[in-house]
Amino acid sequence: MISIPTTPTDNAMDAYKKLNDKSGNDFDKAYADMVVSGHKDAIAVLEKASTDCNDTDIKNWTTATFPELLKN
Repeated sequence: MISIPTTPTDNAMDAYKKLNDKSGNDFDKAYADMVVSGHKDAIAVLEKASTDCNDTDIKNWTTATFPELLKN
């Protein structure tokens, strides 16, 4: 069973605070940096899951999805 949080995580609140203090080009740069960082984190998680996961369905999905993330 998966439970969906009803409140933002600490990481989400930290990101909100970091972005909330910025405006204009500073906001744009900070936001873009967060998006790139999140993309890199997703790649790392999927790469690990594509080789280490014991669940066949998840392993197949990550193996198929991982190369697509590398294209972007």
